[in-house]
Parts: sequence; structure tokens; C-alpha cells
Amino acid sequence: MNEKEYMDFYDRVGPLNGWDFSKLKCRVEGTPANLYEEVKKCCKQSDLLLDIGTGGGEAILALHEAALLLVGIDRSSGMIQKARDNLRHSGLANVRFIQMDAERLDFPEQFFDVVSCRHSEFSAHQAAKVLSQGEYFFPASK
Repeated sequence: MNEKEYMDFYDRVGPLNGWDFSKLKCRVEGTPANLYEEVKKCCKQSDLLLDIGTGGGEAILALHEAALLLVGIDRSSGMIQKARDNLRHSGLANVRFIQMDAERLDFPEQFFDVVSCRHSEFSAHQAAKVLSQGEYFFPASK
């Protein structure tokens, strides 16, 4: 699929399912790394966390106690709609979801203490720009 087809797909699928694969049945061989468990280990209660390509936001909603503020971004309006629905049902006050392209992060420089990215393309330059000096960036390998 080309980029427009991907965007159309995520805009259609996002409101229905987000990016929640928790009900899938699968068999895992070996011990896979869990990106968000590693993120959680590095977070402090005072941290601000950015999750790039957050999808339906399920992963950072589950981490809500790990940081002061968690912000999930996704360029798909459908995924952000699903994330906001999930947030509304959770009743959490320290999580926000914003439609934004990871290639053009609209946050102040050195604003976040932790940046994660599990399923999305990202700009290393943009991530470095918004990440506080000496803090943590967790990109997942594909």
C-alpha cells in the first residue's frame, strides 16, 4: 500500500479497534522484549512521556501510573478517535491524545523525559529535539 492507502486504512480501522491486539491468540517462542515494560522501568513519577504512533492508546493507558503526564500521538484521525474513546472510558486524568505527525513534533524543545515508539515511523531528529538531555528514547525495531 502507498502512504495514502495506509492513512485511509488506519482512519477506517482506528475507531473500530485501535491498535489493541490483546485478544489475539498467538504462540511465542523465546522471550520477546516488552517495550512498555522497559519504558515503565525507566519512568519516574515526575516524568513526562511521549508515545509516538500510539494507535488506540491502550499501551500508555496501561502505564498511566508510571509518569506524571503521558501524551500519545498518531497521525491517523481514526486512531486518535479510538484513543480518546478509550481514555474517556478509563476516566484517567493524566493521559492526552493528539493527532500529530511524528515528522513534525509540535512540542517545546526538551519537553519530554521519555519518548517511546512501538509501531510507527519516526524522525530521530524530531524525537531528539523534544527529549530532555540525558533522558530515554525507546524505539522498537521492526
